[in-house]
Amino acid sequence: MKYDLEGKILADVGQPDSGGHPFSPDTPSVALDRKGNIYVADVGYDRIQKFDSEGKFLTMWGENGKKNGQFMNPNSITVDSKNSVYVVDSNNNRVQKFSSEGKFLKEWGSRGRANGQFMYPWGISVDSSDNIYICDYHNHRVQKFTSDGIFITSFGDKGGKENILLGPSGIAIDDEGNVFVVDNEALRILKFKKQ
Repeated sequence: MKYDLEGKILADVGQPDSGGHPFSPDTPSVALDRKGNIYVADVGYDRIQKFDSEGKFLTMWGENGKKNGQFMNPNSITVDSKNSVYVVDSNNNRVQKFSSEGKFLKEWGSRGRANGQFMYPWGISVDSSDNIYICDYHNHRVQKFTSDGIFITSFGDKGGKENILLGPSGIAIDDEGNVFVVDNEALRILKFKKQ
């Protein structure tokens, strides 16, 4: 649903009368592009749905599978300044990049513990330079990549006790580049200075 600042419902996105398809009960993630279009990572149906800013259905892509453009638990979604769409494909341990219309552009990641590999990636966010940050849940870290999937750095899996993550699951970046991470298993939110 879309609300105004007073809590009034402005749009009911995802209902049959919006032209789209109903969401699965466990749809966890939405993102907006620069035009106000709404992208929904529909986990239960392994697809992405796109709506305009008023909630009118525009397009949809994805299905269950391991090939390019297919998903197994698309848990999180973000959009960069060029309106490229990034989807965390959790059970395939990868990130997929698409055009705003759903054309597959690139993928990166595989199962493992090395840089650029994941053990159940979950949350995703983008900074003002279009770098991509991904919560690597079972590796207890956040990995940072260029928009083309080139590994830059990781954090949260080293340092003092106060900096160690235990199952990072959500992430947001403020205008100054500070990174806020939901540290799921430790029941807290950590703030990391610009990386």
